[in-house]
Amino acid sequence: QVIVNNMPDPKISGDSDFCIGKIVTYLAKNDSGAKFTWTISSGTILSGTGNNSISVSWAKSGSGLVKLFIVNSSGCSDSSQLKVIINPNPKAIIYTSANNICLGSPVQFSDSSKNDVNRTWNFEDDSGSIIADPIHLYQKAGTFKAVLYIKNSSGCADSASQFVKVNPLPVAKWNFSYSPGDETSFYALDSSLSDPFYRWYFGDGDSATGHRTKHLFTKNRSYSIKLRVTN
Repeated sequence: QVIVNNMPDPKISGDSDFCIGKIVTYLAKNDSGAKFTWTISSGTILSGTGNNSISVSWAKSGSGLVKLFIVNSSGCSDSSQLKVIINPNPKAIIYTSANNICLGSPVQFSDSSKNDVNRTWNFEDDSGSIIADPIHLYQKAGTFKAVLYIKNSSGCADSASQFVKVNPLPVAKWNFSYSPGDETSFYALDSSLSDPFYRWYFGDGDSATGHRTKHLFTKNRSYSIKLRVTN
C-alpha cells in the first residue's frame, strides 16, 4: 500500500504595494499541525511568528520579500514568496509670509513639500484651496490652524500645519477740550487693543504721541486732526 500525502498550500495573500509605515497582515491557508516559517526582508514581523498569519511593519522604501516555508503534519513541504513595493511618503512643508497679522492683511501660503502631486489647503475658516501658493484673506480676527494635505503619485499622504493669528483692528476714536488762547487737549477714547500706540497729526505740520496730549495752534483757521492707533 502506498500513501500519497497532500502537499501544503504555501500561497501568501496580503497587500504588496503600499506606503512606508503601514502594518500589513499576510495570510496563508491554515493547515492543522503544519509548521509555518516566515522570513521577511526590509520589514519587521510584529506578531504571528510560527502561525499561518503574521503582521509586518515596513519602515523603509524600496522593495521587499515575504517568504513562507511550510511543513505539514505528513512531513511534506513547500515554499513561496511575495514581492512587495514600499512607496516613500511625501514630506509636507508649509511656508507663510506672516503668522501674526492685522485683520485685512492677506497671507501668502506656500507649498514647499517634496514629491507631492496634489494638495488641499484648509484655512479653518470654511475655505480652502488646491493651488500651490494661495493668497488668503481672513474675514475675522482669531487664531486659525491652516493645514496642508498632500499626496504623491503612489497615493501616499502627509500633512503639515501652521497657526496664523489675525489681530483685530484698533478703534481710533478721540475727543478734545478747547479754551480760547490756550492749548487744546486731545485724548483718545478706549481702544479695542491693549497697549496701543497713539500718534496725533494736528494739520499744521506738528505731531505728538500718547493717549493724551496738548497742542497750541498759532493761527486762527480750520485744522484737520488725525489720530493713528497701532498695536
